[in-house]
Amino acid sequence: MKKIFSIVAAALFLSMNANAISVTNYKNLYAEITAVPSSAGEVYLETVNDEDNSYVLDISEDYGPTAFIMATLAHNGQESEDNSINSSQDVYFVKAYAECPDSYELVCYSNKINENGVYGPNDCYAVFNHVDGDDSRATSWEVTGLGDLININKASHEADGSSADDTPSRDEAFSSGSWSETPDAPIYAIFRKKGEATPYFDETLVPEKPEPDNSTDVSSMTNAIYIEKTLSTPGSEINLAVKMKSASPITAVEFTVELADSVATLGTPVLSTQRTSESRTDYFGYKQNSGNVKVVAFSHNNYEFSGNDGVIVTIPIQVGNNVALKDRYEVKVTNVVVATADGTSISCGNVMAYFVVTDTEGINEVSTGKDDNKIYRIDGVQVKNANQPGLYIQNGKTILVK
Repeated sequence: MKKIFSIVAAALFLSMNANAISVTNYKNLYAEITAVPSSAGEVYLETVNDEDNSYVLDISEDYGPTAFIMATLAHNGQESEDNSINSSQDVYFVKAYAECPDSYELVCYSNKINENGVYGPNDCYAVFNHVDGDDSRATSWEVTGLGDLININKASHEADGSSADDTPSRDEAFSSGSWSETPDAPIYAIFRKKGEATPYFDETLVPEKPEPDNSTDVSSMTNAIYIEKTLSTPGSEINLAVKMKSASPITAVEFTVELADSVATLGTPVLSTQRTSESRTDYFGYKQNSGNVKVVAFSHNNYEFSGNDGVIVTIPIQVGNNVALKDRYEVKVTNVVVATADGTSISCGNVMAYFVVTDTEGINEVSTGKDDNKIYRIDGVQVKNANQPGLYIQNGKTILVK
């Protein structure tokens, strides 16, 4: 069966090489394939064409519950931008064969074994099914035993040589290069008994790419007005704690808190007594819109906010009832102005964190202040102990008392 499809595979290989880069890189790669469950079928790996076959260091003899290949393979171009495990990686192909009895069928080639039996594109190797001369990329593997091409390259595995003038030839890469002690590509041929529902391949199971966490790290900042990464549920109201850390005492502060998305509204800010008192701060004002609020606090008599780290105001947030669960709703602190008693301005940069809508409420700080073992309520008020039901914060960690 392997020989039947060698002409088709070779034609595909040559067509891809025609579009490859002019300098061919070689890698010493080691792949291993396993039939899952082993009683459902047998597997085999081999190179794509005769030239590749001349550079095989070691290979399993024939079909069995497992198979392996170690070879110096040629660069075959680059995979497309899709959801496959090797998406946009340089291509180094081997051919995989999966034989099974009439009572079983092949589901997919996966990079892992999923206990729930459901496999998505990110779990599976990009393969080509050669059916009636059709070399298009497959998103479903319903036909067995057809010599699928699998890219066994890993970006972390460095090339052992290339055909460039100042680097080793393929012969030199093969004779002097090294192979990994463990497979560069563990492959699992996932079989299913005909008539059974699992395992199966779900083409729609493509996880969203996680957005980068661009929240500002204030741990190394000497002076900062910052917020906490706040967890909430749809339709709930929580208090957003705005903290101020300052190396020296200050007498005036101004800043704006902004929600990047219209998934919640900001309520009336409340001055915290953690850093000062309302009697000593004789001016506290704010200008409020639905998505942002500007806060100003100072003392005409130069009464000071002590130099430390703690909550300066709390701002209620009303989350929309139909807000989608998401961990990347931006919250920013901008337009920060801080001044000392003699009017000296203290530099503070803009700070960004995230407003999180989830199915579990709580607080997870973007950055923590010094660990002083003090206990604070969710609204920023310091308490002696956490003996009443509710959420508390101590040393940057959330404590839930039931």
